[in-house]
Amino acid sequence: MSTILKLVQMEYLKEIVESGYNLTLAAERLYVSQSALSQFIKKFEADNEINIFKRKNGLIIDLTELGYQLYEHVNVILDKYYQLEDLILEQSKQQQGRITIGIHPTILRLFFTKFIPTFILSNPKANIEIIESESAPTRRNLMDDHLNIAIIMNPTELAPDLYEEHPLAKGEVQALISKDHPLNEIDKLTWEDLNGFNLVTYSKEEPIYKQLEEKIKKHELDCKILFTSNSFDYLIETCSNSELVAILPTVNFKQFIENLNFVGVVSKPMESPIISIPMLVRPKKERYSKFESFFYNSLLEYFYLDDLSLRYDFLTNQEDV
Repeated sequence: MSTILKLVQMEYLKEIVESGYNLTLAAERLYVSQSALSQFIKKFEADNEINIFKRKNGLIIDLTELGYQLYEHVNVILDKYYQLEDLILEQSKQQQGRITIGIHPTILRLFFTKFIPTFILSNPKANIEIIESESAPTRRNLMDDHLNIAIIMNPTELAPDLYEEHPLAKGEVQALISKDHPLNEIDKLTWEDLNGFNLVTYSKEEPIYKQLEEKIKKHELDCKILFTSNSFDYLIETCSNSELVAILPTVNFKQFIENLNFVGVVSKPMESPIISIPMLVRPKKERYSKFESFFYNSLLEYFYLDDLSLRYDFLTNQEDV
C-alpha cells in the first residue's frame, strides 16, 4: 500500500542527504535514533514499491534518479512550510509561547532580577518555566531534553559540536568573611592567608568546588572544606558570626554589596582568583521555534553590548553597577 511522506519524514530525508548518507550523523542532528531512520527508509520504500536510495554493500551511498526528484520536491515543500509557519507567527502582535529554562540559583539571584520580569511584562503571553538547580542536574536535564535552555557555571562539560554556548558574565570567586574576621585587615588575600581557617562553598558537583580543591592542593594549604551547601544566602550567613570563610562567586553590584553589609559580611578579592563564568547553553538544532529564538536572542541582547562586549564583565570593568 502506497504512503505519502509526512512532514517529519521529509525532514528525515532532507537530513539524510545533507549528512552525506551517514545515518549516524543524521540521527544525531535530528535527535532521533538511527533505527528510526532505518525503519523509515525500509517502510517507505516497501510500501511504495520503489527505491529512492542507491546502496553498496548494504550501505546507502546516493539517491536514485527518483530519489533526487523526490528530494527536490521535499525541499520546496519544507521551504514553503517554514515560510508559512514564520508568516503565521509573525502576524501575532505579541510574542507568545512556552519555554523551560534551567538555571543555577545563584545566577538567577545575581543576574536575572531585571531581565525575567521585564521580558514577561513586555510579552504577557509568554510562558516561561524556571527550574532552579545546581549545574550538574541542570546539565543532565538539558541533555535529556527536559530543558530548552540552561544557564550553568563554566566549564559546562558539554560537547561543543552538540551545544551552543555563550558566556553571560565574567567575574571572580572571592572570600566572604565576617567584619570581625582576622582576615578583614587584609585588602587582597593570598591563598596562603587561608591557612588554618575552615572553608565553606558549593557542593562537590559544582565546578567551584573542584577548582577550590585544586587551589588547596596547589598551595599546600592547611585548611579544609568544612561543609557545602547550594544556598548562597545560607553560606554567607554562616560566616557572619564565625571565622568560617565562604568561597563563592561575587558581583560588583551596589545592591549585592549592601546586602552583604546588612548581614555583617565583607567580600575579599583573592590573588590568582578562581574565575566565575555563567554560560548560556542550548542544543544545536537546524531550526528552533519562533518563540525560543526570540527569547534566546533577547537574552543575548540583554547581556551583550552593541560592540559585542559583555555588559557584566567584572574582570575588565571594576566599577560598581
